[in-house]
Amino acid sequence: MIDALDECRGLQRDLLEQNDHSALLRTSQCWSQVDYLKRFKLVITSQQEDRITKIFPESICVHVNIPSGSDVKPGDSASEDIRTFLKSRLEHMGMKGALIEKALDYLVPRAAGVFIWATTVASFLEQNPEGWLAILEKDDGKGLTSLHSLYSMIVEASFGHDLKVEEIRAVISVMGAVIFAKEPLDDNALIMLPEVKIPGPDADNRRLIRKGLMSVVDSGPVLRFHHQSFEDFLLSPSFPQQHSELLDI
Repeated sequence: MIDALDECRGLQRDLLEQNDHSALLRTSQCWSQVDYLKRFKLVITSQQEDRITKIFPESICVHVNIPSGSDVKPGDSASEDIRTFLKSRLEHMGMKGALIEKALDYLVPRAAGVFIWATTVASFLEQNPEGWLAILEKDDGKGLTSLHSLYSMIVEASFGHDLKVEEIRAVISVMGAVIFAKEPLDDNALIMLPEVKIPGPDADNRRLIRKGLMSVVDSGPVLRFHHQSFEDFLLSPSFPQQHSELLDI
């Protein structure tokens, strides 16, 4: 199975990743052309992009449309799956019945069938279920119907208030290092960043960073983003515009 084939190409400016993606497309195309491979099923998920659908036309494969975004309707299997997932996570957090139903009625439509949205918001709520849910519900009509809008809310809620200048610098330094290192960073690498460990006894910002980013990074000693979309968000033009107070220090 190849999940999110359209996202395997990485950043547009990274020629090495672009070449790797082209090679992956050619290799996948061989699946339908080599006799002994035809005995196996290759399952691919992807956005409908011309360069991909041309390689896998309906004449050689079966296309299954999975609705997302505005195409998702109440009661669709995607929405019901997300509702079941979120209900389980909220129950595990200790939420009670009435509040869970209220949360689900708010969150499930905004997930719009996108499972990474649901897993991210669940991890975010886990830090403070009722408090963070109240913050999400006060989005002033902006709507949290995309991953980027959810990420923006998470960054604002986690780092937008009551942080010292050196703490903000540490957060920005670590996020930038993870992006441009192009590999997960362990504590030995993080501690080399001057903004992470500042002068003074026990002055270490790694715990602050992991706590603030726990909904978008893996827990544990190695720091990596859960999903390519968070890196895309940090590099998007909207990030410095929406969070200038974090960057203008």
